[in-house]
Amino acid sequence: MIKLVLGASIIINILFFILWIRKTKTHHSSTSALSADLILAQLPGHIYWKDKNGIMLGCNEQNWKDWGFKSLSEFIGKTDYEIFPKEQADALRANDNLVVQTQKALVAEESGLAADGSIMLMLSHKIPLRDHQNKIIGILGTSIEITKIKEAEIVPEAALVKAVDGLAAMVKEQDRP
Repeated sequence: MIKLVLGASIIINILFFILWIRKTKTHHSSTSALSADLILAQLPGHIYWKDKNGIMLGCNEQNWKDWGFKSLSEFIGKTDYEIFPKEQADALRANDNLVVQTQKALVAEESGLAADGSIMLMLSHKIPLRDHQNKIIGILGTSIEITKIKEAEIVPEAALVKAVDGLAAMVKEQDRP
């Protein structure tokens, strides 16, 4: 779990670097060939930002593709309620509102219905999105899929329960006269 949280933090730092590139219009030889948009498009996981009303303002390619959209322009302007089932959208909005109201970062497990119909479990790291006057205008988030990791945690637990049940049966068998 610590590695996943660190991974989300690294992605947030990369995103801030991208925003810094845009702001300072750096032209160093190592970054001049790489636009901020090109870097954003290649980041792993989901990077997204929404306004206070939950309207999607932007994201990386992985985000809009995983949720079944054909383009960024098709995704922009949507809310969680237009993308996910109501129960999932309610949970996402509650987390977003908590970030805005407390003005603090939030790390949480969230889920969403992917374009292929599967449920994706995500580790999300959300922070307040601020404008030039430092006023909170929404949320900025990164989410990394952890479905397979969580499933791997469940398998050993199920195996342990099965082993304990098997031992209990063996003990009962040995206790018979």
